[in-house]
Amino acid sequence: MPKAAITAASTPFNKPARYPDGIALQILGVTQRTITETGPGAMTGKPKTTFTVKFTNDSHRVIQLNQVVVSVSYGPSHALAAPVYDGGVNDFAGSVAPGKAVQTQYAFSIPTASLSNVRMSVDFDGLHTAATFVGHVSAS
Repeated sequence: MPKAAITAASTPFNKPARYPDGIALQILGVTQRTITETGPGAMTGKPKTTFTVKFTNDSHRVIQLNQVVVSVSYGPSHALAAPVYDGGVNDFAGSVAPGKAVQTQYAFSIPTASLSNVRMSVDFDGLHTAATFVGHVSAS
């Protein structure tokens, strides 16, 4: 398997992660709420941090987004945040053509007290290293 060759530097949550070939990922907004959904698998009462993520393709090729993996950790021990799937939260899917952008929302259960030390990784293909956002998350 080829090694990812195109890299972007880690960036704070309020700055885009930019690749030299024209790909960029950006966190457009963050909200912090409490999970109110009930039913099987629901984490009712736990915190829910929702990230609006924008993927911009200013490269010269179509980028497939069917295998995007987003992971979030928090705190000094880098505890893995549990993903939260409810209304309005969807994985990236399909593809994005050159000159186009798409956005979606990902949600994770992150304790409010840990929002000052968060790390998000967005891995979208084998050619690019994962985009990494680190630091304080400003949630509304």
